[in-house]
Amino acid sequence: MKKIISPKLVCLCLFTGISLSLPLSGQPRYTSKLLQDIAGQLSASCGVAIEQSGDIPVKILGSPASLFVHQSETKEIDHIGLKLFAPDMVEKQHTPIFHFVERYMLELLLTQTDADALQRLQMERIKLSSDIPMTGKLRKDLQNIIAAFSNRLSFLLSNAGNRYKLLCMDGNRTILSIEFPARYELITGYTKPEAENAVYMSLLTHKSTSVPQPAATDFREKEPGIYTANDDYYMMENIVSTSYYTKEGDAYQPVFSQDRPIESVCNLFNSGIDYGATVEISQSLYGNKSHIYEIPLSRLTSYLRSQKCSLYTAIRKIEKDRIYGAWMAVNPELGYQHILTFTLDKSVIPEIKGKQVKLKMFSYVPIHNIASIIDNNQ
Repeated sequence: MKKIISPKLVCLCLFTGISLSLPLSGQPRYTSKLLQDIAGQLSASCGVAIEQSGDIPVKILGSPASLFVHQSETKEIDHIGLKLFAPDMVEKQHTPIFHFVERYMLELLLTQTDADALQRLQMERIKLSSDIPMTGKLRKDLQNIIAAFSNRLSFLLSNAGNRYKLLCMDGNRTILSIEFPARYELITGYTKPEAENAVYMSLLTHKSTSVPQPAATDFREKEPGIYTANDDYYMMENIVSTSYYTKEGDAYQPVFSQDRPIESVCNLFNSGIDYGATVEISQSLYGNKSHIYEIPLSRLTSYLRSQKCSLYTAIRKIEKDRIYGAWMAVNPELGYQHILTFTLDKSVIPEIKGKQVKLKMFSYVPIHNIASIIDNNQ
């Protein structure tokens, strides 16, 4: 069994961790190396065994809050944190931000010294403040903040300039103000390879759901005979979420013909209509590696939407027989996007059912890298 020893708890570590890739029978599995390490630290410093979902009534360095552990549908532990928020409230919010705050506050308490905790806050560009009088000793101050949490608190979450701010208020009194970057790896605790592999595994098993089509009131006439729905763009006017339709009587029909290649490709990727096509995805991975696999296009679309991604299509150029472009899935909540570049043979447009579209996928791409990725991979 692989030994996992945190450098910040070397003097206390008597615990043997669990391998993520080859867990022993009956032992807990974790969705990330970070959660595995937290479990190891809790075992070493507090004698706490993290085995399944639920509350664990234990004090971490004097903190009055209990621990809260959550398991995924596949029985992997996907959250370990202080129980600061009511689980039913967190469930209704449909955001990982509250779990992040619970986990991060626990991680700060588990640091070996106040200096370590302060250095981490500075490196990760996180700001903490409170109306509770501060002692100048960070971990002691965190204990006092946590002690002030109760079911009376109200919460205000905002996002501006790619930074989140969560205010936890007791009336007019700020119990906790925490500001942090809207960065996927920070919020989820995944490393880049873990995140990429999670996308791959999810796409292999995701169960597709249908996408509701626009109501009659959602259409507007863009030009004579052409109507649009979900008419929006991302960063540049040629990166659009638009779907295109013609009107026959009172019914709207999606455009899908060689006479309208741009509109047809946008409908293929943006509309959520199941055209019966498949996609061969070459997923670029960290370390110059890749996964290559084939799935229905409808499953890919359904998965991206289930992750709260907005979908946009950009046509880079059109030649006699081919269309070059990129499909983007943007998640502003977690500050990431997936970019899928494609070269599409125009001949497949009229009858694409049963045909294959080749996509090259770059996951969790920073916004400033969009242009270079599209230009360099077509």
